[in-house]
Amino acid sequence: MKIGLAILISVLTTGALFAQENQAVTAEAPVTETPAAEQPAAAAPATAVRDERTAQGRNTQQTQPEQPQAKPRAQAPAEDALVLFRQGNYDRAVRVCLTELESESRTRTQKLDSYVVLCWSLLKANRYRDTVRYAQEGLKLNTNDARLIFTMGEAYFALKDYRNALDVLERYVRVAPTGDKLQQVYNYMGEIFLEWGENHHAVTAFATAVNIDPNVSALWANLGAAKEKIKDIKGAKEAYRRALNLQSYNEKAKAGMDRLEKAGAGR
Repeated sequence: MKIGLAILISVLTTGALFAQENQAVTAEAPVTETPAAEQPAAAAPATAVRDERTAQGRNTQQTQPEQPQAKPRAQAPAEDALVLFRQGNYDRAVRVCLTELESESRTRTQKLDSYVVLCWSLLKANRYRDTVRYAQEGLKLNTNDARLIFTMGEAYFALKDYRNALDVLERYVRVAPTGDKLQQVYNYMGEIFLEWGENHHAVTAFATAVNIDPNVSALWANLGAAKEKIKDIKGAKEAYRRALNLQSYNEKAKAGMDRLEKAGAGR
């Protein structure tokens, strides 16, 4: 009886608990499941709305097409050393030429041209020793470049290094026997011979110069001075006259003619 009574009490207790759970369920409003697609969206909190708008703004910024970047500024065209030389900007021309010579992309011919303009500019800037040095470097590319040979001869002459000047000028004659600087070459030779007192050689050099170009007043004046040195008064006066006909204000020719006339020479 005691065991049966215990079982009965357990059953009754379980039943009472089950009844209480059923009452609690039936007390709530009946719930019917609605498909997710049909369920109305619940109003989002204000904070959530702001967060959503901020996110949308970020997404909009991310999906906008990239704005074209500004094109890089075009580089200034490289300076032309020859143009700078012709403008009289010799120092700048020298710097440009030196930069060109450092470039590994330039051809042998282009480097030779850079040496030529460099030496022209150095000579005009009265940098005679530098002219000689770079002319010698350039001639390693072409030993017969008449432009460099002539410019080096001019530099030696300016330095009063007449022996080297004469050697280089004679080299020009061999390399370019019809070169466009030939009359100047013989004029330099004549002046060197006058400096050395070799007056007959000077006459020959100046006479050669005027034969090449008879329209240069200075050449005739130099020839007159050389002929005056060897006492060829008639020849000197004729040379001075030719110089003055080409250029009436040639001071050297005018002074020579006045000197001969005052001395009564050639009468």
